Amino acid sequence: MELKCAIQTYNWGKFGMDSIVATLMKSANADFVVDEQKTYAELWMGTHENGPSYLKDTDISLQKYIQENTKVLGETNVCRLLQATDSMISDALRQCFYSLMTCDSNEVAQQLRNLIDRLHNTVVLLDDSYRQWIKADLLKRLHADYPGDVGCFTIYLFNYITMQPGEAIYIGPNIPHAYLSGDCIECMACSDNVIRAGLTPKLKDVPTLIQILLFECEVASTRKIQPFREDVFTEVFRPPVPEFAVAKITLPPGRPSHNLKQRNSASILLIVSGKAEISSKIFSRGSVLFIPANEVVEIKVLCGCHPMLMFQAFPNV
Repeated sequence: MELKCAIQTYNWGKFGMDSIVATLMKSANADFVVDEQKTYAELWMGTHENGPSYLKDTDISLQKYIQENTKVLGETNVCRLLQATDSMISDALRQCFYSLMTCDSNEVAQQLRNLIDRLHNTVVLLDDSYRQWIKADLLKRLHADYPGDVGCFTIYLFNYITMQPGEAIYIGPNIPHAYLSGDCIECMACSDNVIRAGLTPKLKDVPTLIQILLFECEVASTRKIQPFREDVFTEVFRPPVPEFAVAKITLPPGRPSHNLKQRNSASILLIVSGKAEISSKIFSRGSVLFIPANEVVEIKVLCGCHPMLMFQAFPNV
């Protein structure tokens, strides 16, 4: 069942057809008009009330369809994991972060300018490796996008991670983080409880954020997820939670067809590149399908001159 999905035009998106969100939406929906003056940030697939998906043929919401056909979910009863985290909290780091985030905004802006001026005056004396180590270019870029924003300082408190194509990272609840650039597939439990403190024009709630955050000192590599091969064409990324997992499916040029692995729970499939026939219907780049539990899905590749790339999200059960 093909879905009609919602898009979010947040300020941090890319303009018009420069955004992969806009190009995916346009490719799958011929009547979608791309506004080159809008910033397209996110393509939402699922039942979130702020951006619900609809069955494309009937215009019924996915949420309503599931409620009226609960058997399509299959095995989705999962338990929420609870952890005792008091022993992992660093009071010193918490206090440092709190002092920074609650500092007078004028003082923050002044200190940012002072730091950037110092880096600018000495940058000609620094070699490339040292400039990268002190994140001089990153600080300059963030300050250009968010002048005077206290979030610019957090690059010296957080792990700075550059992800390569095909890599995945798991960020658990109450872990502070920010996406800085690039495109990615993000899978998360349905919620509307994001708390912000910097690098955003949206509402900031520093006191609540400080109260719920986990302050853990760890190397970035511990957050990366190593996939396992489900078959020759499928890699599955399973985080240490039951709510979700993601499969990356890559069909090489010349592969005429492929049967998706049957899942014991419902799933959502996104076609990022390629063109295929599924259940006698044609789907291409940007198409999003809802797949009921235990359904057999045969993909007949219609354009075999390039790899076909798909991502499938499903409960980690």
